[in-house]
Amino acid sequence: MNSIEGTDPAAAAPTSSGREEALHRLVIAVAAARLSGIAVQNPGDDLPVLLLRDGHGLYLASDFSRENVTAWLDDAGVDATVTPHDHEDLFDELLKITPRSTEAIAALTAAILQPREAARKAAALLSTRLTLAGVDARVDDGGPGLVVVQIEDFDWDPDSCNVLRLAVLLGGPEAISKAGLHSFKARRRLHRRLHLLLAAAVGPGAELSWDDGCVHEPDKVTVRLPLEQAARLEERLSWYPESGSRSRSSLSASAPAPQATTRGETPGAQSPAAGEASMPDPSSNRKAPTMNSPSTTTDEAQAERDELVRQLRDLGAVRTAPVAEAVRRVPRHLFVPQEEREQAYKPQAHVVTKRDHRGVSISSVSAARIQAFQLEQAAPEPGNRVLEIGSGGLNAAYLDEMVGATGQVTTIDIDPDVIQRAEGCLATAGYGHVVARVADGEEGVPDRAPFDRILVTVEAADLAPAWVQQLADRGRVVVPLRLRGITRSLVFEREVDHLVASEPEVCGFVPMRGAGELQQDLLVLHDDEKGRVGLRLDGITADAEALTAALHQPSVQEWTGVELAAGAPYDTLDLWLATLVDDFALLAANQEARESGLTTGWSRMGLSTLLYGKDSFAYLCMRPTTPERIAFELGATGHGPSAQQAAELLAGHMRAWGDRRDDQPTIRAYPAGTPDAQLARGRVIDRRHQRFTISWPSTTSAS
Repeated sequence: MNSIEGTDPAAAAPTSSGREEALHRLVIAVAAARLSGIAVQNPGDDLPVLLLRDGHGLYLASDFSRENVTAWLDDAGVDATVTPHDHEDLFDELLKITPRSTEAIAALTAAILQPREAARKAAALLSTRLTLAGVDARVDDGGPGLVVVQIEDFDWDPDSCNVLRLAVLLGGPEAISKAGLHSFKARRRLHRRLHLLLAAAVGPGAELSWDDGCVHEPDKVTVRLPLEQAARLEERLSWYPESGSRSRSSLSASAPAPQATTRGETPGAQSPAAGEASMPDPSSNRKAPTMNSPSTTTDEAQAERDELVRQLRDLGAVRTAPVAEAVRRVPRHLFVPQEEREQAYKPQAHVVTKRDHRGVSISSVSAARIQAFQLEQAAPEPGNRVLEIGSGGLNAAYLDEMVGATGQVTTIDIDPDVIQRAEGCLATAGYGHVVARVADGEEGVPDRAPFDRILVTVEAADLAPAWVQQLADRGRVVVPLRLRGITRSLVFEREVDHLVASEPEVCGFVPMRGAGELQQDLLVLHDDEKGRVGLRLDGITADAEALTAALHQPSVQEWTGVELAAGAPYDTLDLWLATLVDDFALLAANQEARESGLTTGWSRMGLSTLLYGKDSFAYLCMRPTTPERIAFELGATGHGPSAQQAAELLAGHMRAWGDRRDDQPTIRAYPAGTPDAQLARGRVIDRRHQRFTISWPSTTSAS
């Protein structure tokens, strides 16, 4: 039997007589774990320690807990210990699985691979069916024998609503009323109706949840299906022609419409009655994407790249012809791991390529949207010399296309594994001439300088002196810079004795490692079944005991009268508050914290927060102002003895932003040691190498 308490795994170490077999099984276990998204700590001659990370190992147990993981190991016949693993991030809960013997390694290998492989195959097949049917959904394996379908909708226009589309596929156009979907109650009725249609189509076992979005997040529908029900849903959709040329508008009188079925029945082929509305698609001339695989033809891959460019233009990420042409030319799927290739041409999808021993992502292929807008920011020209800091290969290929035969691209990373992978992908894709080196990004590459463009693809908290020194006179540095916890991709250019930034873009990147690493602090305020709440602190300190007590006191709210339309951008608000608030932090909370009443909002990255004295704080919140949830009002939630004062102060700053929400900040970087009198007016943020200022049009000093 497995134990929850730790034991000494060394007692069962392999003997020398079985050493060859033990090493063979060890290699298999390590490979299996890595393929399944589980980090392996200290593999080698000793028995491995596998780290199971919440969100990346959920296929191992129906509920992520020591008890359930232990029970799963018992059922799988794996003799191993399960213990908590110390970790730094409150939101990355880890368990440590230590096999007691080489036989346990073999059993663990089979237990990891078999259920994941079955779920992956079912998810891939269902994903293809949904794509062919015109439903934009993400389908993944979600557990042993479990498939998860996730659908997001910002736009509740009946002509483009993915949830409505799925409902029509299940029940026919006559099954759902398309009127009034902007009404919250109408969408709830659709939710209930969709649940009934799913039950009729696939039988019992399907679970459907609906998470209401807000002004900056879409509504999300999640369907969890056991493998048997996933197969029935795939069969339910199999009437749809297997052709990427048929658009979403194919549910018309000329196409067979599905009928609601009971368990074991197959869909009929009855067409909609005359006069019934079809589902027109504003993008009906687009070609549906195909699944990427080693056998993907040139024409299919080119069609996927053309479609990606179209979507990136719609998102505003691609704005110029050179960037569009680079995205069209580079075979993006060759830079994505085989098991994740279906994500390659999704504009918002990123793919993790390496994790550390804690299971935390340390290298990834960024989402196409982020890569595209960074290329637009850098705007490399033919003949330019470009340095990329933080490698993966794909971005270097895009840059190589843009600088042409007369330019040069150098890509570096501190991790030898990352560079080895990048070199292989570049060679496979036809970009083997790009120079890839193992180097600490803080140092740049002096022997290949000067650079017309320096593109940083990891989160930085400072600008290294080497970047400034190796930058050509009229060059630019594009960097995802974290200031006071807020990260924006910025374009820095020289202005006399300092650098000036423009074009802030919201982004997220893995943090820089090496000499330039500067982590934030996480102050844990609450962590139990009611939720997780913490404060992310970037360059400030706070009283954990006092603020924990404040969180558990009754809250107050102050509303601002500042309204935002659903989907309207407000990305400058966080920077505005980071400029004006002296003790600025980010309140990170999970969804359970909001549902239990600990907080009035949730965000893993964090909500802008004002610390008031040592024992009170207030953070940003929102509420809908219409039943249809098409507009939202900004507000502040306060906690602690001075909750009201804190909320009023934060709300006042938000009202000031509301009067000038179209203003853009100017961010400047001065060498460390620059006297205050020579700095621009605004908030001053001191780092090791630079003194940064954030200022706004016509503002006085906020420092």
